[in-house]
Amino acid sequence: MLRLDVKKYVDDQFENLNQFAKASGLNYQAAQKIYNGETSRITFDNLESICKVLNVTPNDIFIFDNVCKTNDSKTYEYSEDDLYKLISQIVDNAVNNAVDIAIDKKFKKKPIKIYKAKDDDK
Repeated sequence: MLRLDVKKYVDDQFENLNQFAKASGLNYQAAQKIYNGETSRITFDNLESICKVLNVTPNDIFIFDNVCKTNDSKTYEYSEDDLYKLISQIVDNAVNNAVDIAIDKKFKKKPIKIYKAKDDDK
């Protein structure tokens, strides 16, 4: 998940959040969401203003977490290895399902005849 992390810069450079909001041209609610890492989108104009006011680059304030939030409010954290394994399982399952479907289609067109061996004792 990509998020903004400006808290340490704001705390170092401003006495309060209101000063940061005014200096960056943001309304207080927007500045508060950004400060708390709760914003889900930002315009380039606002990003540029924040970077200028804090004297940082976007690389300094954008953080990428290996955390996924689902609609049911559960949070999952994955390492790169976990993500690789998960993606591998998904691909394997997709390939196996595709093969199963192809085999089913092939054999539905040509039924397999099974012959029973004759008993010699009769």
